[in-house]
Amino acid sequence: MPLDECEKRRQRRELLAVPRLHVLDLAKSTGDVPYLAELHRLEGALHAEDDPRAAEDSFRRAIAVAREQGARSLELRATTSLARLSLRPGTRAATRRTIADDLAELVAWFSDATENPDLRDARQVLAPLRGDRA
Repeated sequence: MPLDECEKRRQRRELLAVPRLHVLDLAKSTGDVPYLAELHRLEGALHAEDDPRAAEDSFRRAIAVAREQGARSLELRATTSLARLSLRPGTRAATRRTIADDLAELVAWFSDATENPDLRDARQVLAPLRGDRA
């Protein structure tokens, strides 16, 4: 692995270290971790470029945590991130359709909500996913 790639990976690990420590401290002191789903999503985003499998695992953990906490906005963000990852070549069509269905359901749930950047982003990612149905 080239040196600059090693350096990039090291920097990504360092970027995750601070939020992880903060979240762990928060969990110990309060017993609650309100942004754990977002931490997993950010971890996935950092892995997306060089380790799509790790990114997918992180996004799926984020979705599971958000669902468990009833945090629909964080679920929307994580599902949008997973959907964006699934647009890459190599993702099976069936997997892409399942993710598209999940994202479409979330977007529909927010249909009465005020338009916001996360919802716009979800709709933009959903459009090419829905194109798979043609």
